[in-house]
Order: sequence, then C-alpha cells, then structure tokens
Amino acid sequence: MTVVFEFVQPPPNTLEFVQPEVGFLGFQGTGLPGISPPGLFALPFSQRGPATLSSSSQRWYADYPMTLVKARLSTAIAADADVVFKAMLNGADWLTLTLAAGDLTVLEDVDLAPAVGDYLTPHVTAIGSPAAPGADLSVTLWMQLTP
Repeated sequence: MTVVFEFVQPPPNTLEFVQPEVGFLGFQGTGLPGISPPGLFALPFSQRGPATLSSSSQRWYADYPMTLVKARLSTAIAADADVVFKAMLNGADWLTLTLAAGDLTVLEDVDLAPAVGDYLTPHVTAIGSPAAPGADLSVTLWMQLTP
C-alpha cells in the first residue's frame, strides 16, 4: 500500500492561519529579546499575492491562559497607502496593526490577554490602491503562555 500526501495551496489572496511545524519556540533559549522562554509561540497569518481586503471566519481558540506580547505586520512589496490588519476577539475589535504607506514592516509591543475559550479571527481592512495594494502580507502574533 502506498500513501501519498499532497499539499494543496490555498487560493491566492486568502488570509489564512499558517500552522508552524513547531508550535512552541524558545526551548533552546531563542525567542524574542526580553521575553523568557519556554512558552513563547508564534501565531502566524499570511495572504499570498497582491493584498486584498479580507475577512476570515476561520477561528483560532485560546486553549490556555496567555498574553499577546508582540505583533508584526509585514508585506514583501510596499503599498502606496496604509495597510491595516485587525484581529477580532469573539467578533469584536481587539487588535489593530497599521503598516504605513511605503513601509514593509511594523513591530509593536502589545499587552493583551484573551480569556481561555476566546477566539480570534483575522481581517485585512485597508490596503493600497489597485496600482500598489502591497503584496505577500504576513502577520505574526507572539503569544506568551501565562501561569
């Protein structure tokens, strides 16, 4: 019997969760400066191709006590206007990241703690013009497990 695994690419311009191969980072002393591992992990999202406005119904649930400590929004190609990413918590505005026109990345310190059982949904609410909307958008939310 032969088993074949096939990776199917999602459609372009779909905002999606990106499941990291290793869910927890920092076991070898790596991670973000000033944040002690273990228990630090990345929750990444991405949108391939030209940036588009998007709203996702895909939910990521907080199964353990944790705090969002850093958030990064990036594009591989800059937009000619601000790019805005929102993470909704249980359907309400929770986190907004704004990447200024012409910039490729923004990293913000954050101190937000979803309750166990809360869920996040990702949304891109603003992009550049049709001529330069930005491209290959990625977001990384750095979460720290809390006791």
